Amino acid sequence: MKITNIYTLNAIKTSCTPKKQTFLGIGKHTKKQAPTKEEILHSIYIPPEIGIQKEKNKLEFQKFLRKKGKVTLEEYLEIKENSPAIILKAQDLIEQLKNTIVKPEVNAKAALAIKMLLDERYKNTGYRIISIGTSPASITETMQALGCEVIFVPISALNTYRNYTMHPKEEHSITKYPNISKVLKYLASKGIKKGKNDSKINVLIDYCSSGASLSILYDLIIEYNKIPKNLIKKSDILLLLYSAREYCLEKKTHIRLSENEIRDISENIMIQNIENIANVPHFHIDHKFTSELSGYISSKGKTNKTLFEKFESFSQPIARAFSLCSIHKALQYINKKNPDKNPD
Repeated sequence: MKITNIYTLNAIKTSCTPKKQTFLGIGKHTKKQAPTKEEILHSIYIPPEIGIQKEKNKLEFQKFLRKKGKVTLEEYLEIKENSPAIILKAQDLIEQLKNTIVKPEVNAKAALAIKMLLDERYKNTGYRIISIGTSPASITETMQALGCEVIFVPISALNTYRNYTMHPKEEHSITKYPNISKVLKYLASKGIKKGKNDSKINVLIDYCSSGASLSILYDLIIEYNKIPKNLIKKSDILLLLYSAREYCLEKKTHIRLSENEIRDISENIMIQNIENIANVPHFHIDHKFTSELSGYISSKGKTNKTLFEKFESFSQPIARAFSLCSIHKALQYINKKNPDKNPD
């Protein structure tokens, strides 16, 4: 049936009969009742505002992608309440990349599982996460949105200097690299310093191939930021995920993180796809490294203040879309809703 005027109810009513109603997929052999006037209008009436709204949604999504900084819980809730189409568009964008990056629902489960484990492990002292580089960032970003205290340390190539010493007067001292002191000062500005009056455990999290980066930063924080050894712990993100998986199984939580999903995360880190979904830059410890390519920032021409601002405002469009999707999934898991259901 051809409807020449979709705004005219009479055009529909005169071209159909109740027994041979074909509109809306109801054929002559169906036992269903013909649709009511309200159902017909709801189904076919497309107000002129829809075209305008579609363009508005597109512009809002582009603005969201270009925004600087990590996606916070407050930003997510504002979007959920006032612009839910942004979540749908983010899901569509990430779906196109599903064969190249870890799934947001897997990232969300990983974040929740680790949070549950650490909440239990440090329930008497509390904890803060020091997230090292890009490798664990997609997970720890979601954890931050879920209420964890997280400090992101944008540092790379630290393991290159594993044979260097800590002593500042020795020839091969790692402290001779100015960017190291900048990172340590950044941590101090976040409260990782002597005299910080709390008993929270500082949990350093990184992906460990050799473990050198994790160990070097651990030693530097103890040596130069004067954090007592009993208040700082080293954690490989993959070992942490396996421990979190076992914890969730033991406690029979509704979070089920499979070994295959952990392997997916590991593979994405190893082939460096994870850096595409992380809002944490690469920052080379050698100040002579001046690349400002995508994903990298340098200290050249920046004061400590402007460099720290650059650290915190860094973001990538795909990473922001991924983070939004991961937070959305995580909150659905918390509320025990279907994690694949679209936002209302």
